[in-house]
Amino acid sequence: MSIPIGDPRRDPETRNHYVYRYFDAAGALLYVGCTMRPALRWHEHKAQRPAMCRRVARVRMLGPLNFDTARAIEKRAIETEEPIYGLTPAKYAVRQGKSAYTRRRMSELMKAGTYWADASHIAVAEAEALYGREVA
Repeated sequence: MSIPIGDPRRDPETRNHYVYRYFDAAGALLYVGCTMRPALRWHEHKAQRPAMCRRVARVRMLGPLNFDTARAIEKRAIETEEPIYGLTPAKYAVRQGKSAYTRRRMSELMKAGTYWADASHIAVAEAEALYGREVA
C-alpha cells in the first residue's frame, strides 16, 4: 500500500509500521515487506501467494517504526538480501531482458510469416529457456 505524502500515517513521529521477513525451515529468506497491520498482511499474502506462505516456517518482525524508516529498511533489505519471492533489482533486470527478447523475437517470427499466436508461444518458450521462469 502506498501512503500519499501529507497523510498523517507518514508523520515522522508516528511509529506504526513494521518490516517483516518470512523464512523457510532451512532459514532461506522468502520475502521482505512493510506494513502497518502484520496479521492482515499475512492473510493477504495467503490469498495472493499461497505457495510462498506454505513454505513460511519463521517470521522476523522489526518495529514499530515511522513510515520513512520502515520503507528505507524494507528497500535496502530487498536490494541486499535477495529474497526468493518479490521483485528484487536482479529479478527486475532479468524481467526486462526477457521482455525485450520476447518482443524482438516475436517481431522476427511475424516478419517471417508466423501467425501472432504461434510467434507468441515460440518467443515466450525461448525466453523462458534462456532466462528461466519467474517465481510468483
